[in-house]
Amino acid sequence: MQVFARYAFVAAEAPPKQSALLLEGPWPAEAAAPNRWSLDEAIDARHAWIDERAAEWAERLGRAETAPASGSTAESGEVTFAYLNALALRYYLVRLLRVVAFFRDAPGLAADEPIELFAARGDDEDYVDLLGQLAAERQAEFHVRWQTSPTVEPSRARRLRPWRRWAAQADDLFDPTPLAEQGQPRIVICGNPHVLDPVCRVLLDRGCQVWWLYEHFAVRSWWRWRREGVKQLVCDRRAGRADRFSDGGAADGLAVQGVDLGPVVERWLARQAAHLGGRQSRLVAQIDEHFRAVQPTGLLLDEDATPMKRAAVALARQHGARSAVVQHGAPCGPFGFSPLAADCFCAWGASTREQLLRWGVPAERIHLTGWPRFEERLVRWRRRRAGRKASPRILLLATMPPRDGRPDTATFHLTRQTHERMLDMACAAAAKVAGARLVIKLHPRCGDDAAFQQVVARHPGLQAEVTRSDDLDRLTAESDCVLSCASTSGIEAALMGAPVVQLLPAGSGDVLPAERWGMLGSARDEQELDRLVAQALARGWKSPADVEEVLGNPIRAAVEKVADVILNAGLNGGPAADDCAATGAADR
Repeated sequence: MQVFARYAFVAAEAPPKQSALLLEGPWPAEAAAPNRWSLDEAIDARHAWIDERAAEWAERLGRAETAPASGSTAESGEVTFAYLNALALRYYLVRLLRVVAFFRDAPGLAADEPIELFAARGDDEDYVDLLGQLAAERQAEFHVRWQTSPTVEPSRARRLRPWRRWAAQADDLFDPTPLAEQGQPRIVICGNPHVLDPVCRVLLDRGCQVWWLYEHFAVRSWWRWRREGVKQLVCDRRAGRADRFSDGGAADGLAVQGVDLGPVVERWLARQAAHLGGRQSRLVAQIDEHFRAVQPTGLLLDEDATPMKRAAVALARQHGARSAVVQHGAPCGPFGFSPLAADCFCAWGASTREQLLRWGVPAERIHLTGWPRFEERLVRWRRRRAGRKASPRILLLATMPPRDGRPDTATFHLTRQTHERMLDMACAAAAKVAGARLVIKLHPRCGDDAAFQQVVARHPGLQAEVTRSDDLDRLTAESDCVLSCASTSGIEAALMGAPVVQLLPAGSGDVLPAERWGMLGSARDEQELDRLVAQALARGWKSPADVEEVLGNPIRAAVEKVADVILNAGLNGGPAADDCAATGAADR
């Protein structure tokens, strides 16, 4: 069998009858054949164990993040590189485990068939290691053909403007951070102000001292809260300590199907530490310095999966403060939500709670609070709805296009081929509706719309447009049907009463149980989508009260409930006063 790290290494004269495997990306249509496989297509929701093992191993490697022993100083607690980078590590482990999973069930491959790998030095040593072990286990010959990697123009790193650091230093000079007052709740907030600003206001009204934690000075946040006495804790003012993560750490006990992934993962951790270790070391040192000054009793975040947020959670715990995550996105995959690093999670409602329980989050750490922004959004959407267009309009909320080098979870199965097929399905379904116009709303982080324009061009009779508009309320309110690929915006639209159809990749699992989220159903093929679009157009919009269970009666003081969770946790050192199960029953 010939194995290619990527399609660029496939020679034009490659024997068409020889078995071949592509590790990253799809085979072009002109090169596809029954004896040619790609991991992107072969590994799907049937291999959900890959996602579970990746999460389990990443959690195990990061467990050195422990609270210091009683009577010791916070400095004796350890924050490891693997703990901070758990999210990237989970996706990297998916990348490795896909190879093992394929060869476990390799179709039509004789056990002793020679394996020939085409790979590039500096990029694919992990594949060399894995396939070497698999060949040895199968008692098969193994050869590596080193290739020249295609020249790829490196992406330009975002250059931080020096004035941000100067502004932070000037703010400190003229308005020093107030000292923590004992006996008064002291809350640090870290995350998206759009999600957490309302909670900040409630905490101030309750007499709390509040700080915002940022890596860089945030001008809008400074302007918004400066008159309220809320200061920023900025983490790029000084150089800080840069030697904490000079090594990524050990990776023992990562064996599956007779293959030891430990050496491969250790090499990846070391490579990542060499690239990110200095910056993340300084981040940890400066957050620790800030927490020593303010002595927080609670930490409020919008997620706990990325390095800065995980550093804040670990250091808050070491300083005796408890942490809570406020839900701000759809729980369409476990990697951003579970395992939970913070002490508790403020969930929108029963649907989120059920999803988190399925992923193993302990029930006592989940608190049903509702969606803090729901009431504000509801008023705005109703106003926008009055200006809808007369002809049928179908809105597609596009997801981020997949990347070959970092496969998504096996359960979601978002690949270049499944992504393109979903776009084709949406265009074909809209073309069948008389007079319909399809509006494709790009994801905010999508940098190139070429893939979308190409698919639209294949449907010349379709009225369609691709837009980057950030006025999501207007686009949704003007629509008669919304197509959503496991999108938070799609759930928001359903909660507002819009008829929403969930569009999922072929081969995906039950990522978001559609009916539990107020959507009409999930479509993975053309027939399902045609039926659900017709159902959506026939149903039309309805009262948001009909899908209220998703949020657990969210209009009733969701922001106050979030404040209750962080204050009770921070002051009493335990879970919020209202038990999560009782809260869920009351809200339902």
